[in-house]
Amino acid sequence: MTRKILKDILPERDNLLSLKGSESFFKETEKIKKEKSEEASKNLASETAKIPQEELEKIEVVWTAPEYEKIPKPVSWRFVNIFIFLAILGFALWSKNFFFVLFIVLAELILFILGRQEPINFKFRCNSQGLNINDHLYEYEKFEGYALREKTDRLKKYDELILKKKTAVNPYLKILFDPDKKKELKLLLASKLPEIQYEDTVIDVLFDWVRF
Repeated sequence: MTRKILKDILPERDNLLSLKGSESFFKETEKIKKEKSEEASKNLASETAKIPQEELEKIEVVWTAPEYEKIPKPVSWRFVNIFIFLAILGFALWSKNFFFVLFIVLAELILFILGRQEPINFKFRCNSQGLNINDHLYEYEKFEGYALREKTDRLKKYDELILKKKTAVNPYLKILFDPDKKKELKLLLASKLPEIQYEDTVIDVLFDWVRF
């Protein structure tokens, strides 16, 4: 099973051996991921085209999810977090990069606040009219496209829906959803919005690392 999964994700062994350096390997891996994503999008578009429009209009996906996913952390994690914070802070002070110092302090403050409070639960309803969040409707005309981001941590329960808004300020609306609703949600969204390629930001990587 493991061998089959690796074979689906990575290039053939001979191709891997021909790659020179980690940069070439990374580019090749990213290319394969992109090709698989494009192939999945084409398959979805083909599947969506087979469904009558009146049936797509009837699809409604309802779920409840927290604002962000909080995972219990062991005591050792807090010591590691403090050590890394002090190490990075010390380096920033040594290099006299005061903007980086401010960023590190604010980031640690946000993590401290989020770590002490419980996330708020929201009710979501996605249908032909748009996305409803706690009885507030966001129509599809307000968005440029969507992306579905699978969970990267086995301890996490939810996947992530990312909607790109038609605005330059805070352009992404990120929503957690149950993985078992992915197919219905994707069918509905694909009939209303184009799928976009979303690249993880520094904040995304940071929150994945700290498991928020």
